[in-house]
Amino acid sequence: MTTASDAPELPGTNSRSLRLGIKGRLFGAFGAVAGLTVLASAVGFVSYSRLGETLNTITSENVPAMNASLRVAKASAEIAATAPALLAATDQAQTAATLTMLGAKQQELQRWIEAVSTTGTTLRR
Repeated sequence: MTTASDAPELPGTNSRSLRLGIKGRLFGAFGAVAGLTVLASAVGFVSYSRLGETLNTITSENVPAMNASLRVAKASAEIAATAPALLAATDQAQTAATLTMLGAKQQELQRWIEAVSTTGTTLRR
């Protein structure tokens, strides 16, 4: 007489090695969630590192160039605003004072133009 323990096993009926059970499935699910969390953290870290580098580049190179460009625009507007005063001068003393002021503004404009060109070479590296 054959008992249940003596009977040959049919494939798929009691294959303990292939079936994980609830414990194995939970362990696998928690492992997958933990792995995805680590992956998401790595992607976030790399993304924020690149964002930080980009912001550093903008603040160290682009903002000074914009500042110098705005100074050039301001100095050239001041020079243009001096022209009516030069035309309205009634005597030699007013003309000389206006020309002196115009010369100082031209030197300031030249300084800012050089600053823009220096900053521009920094940007082209």
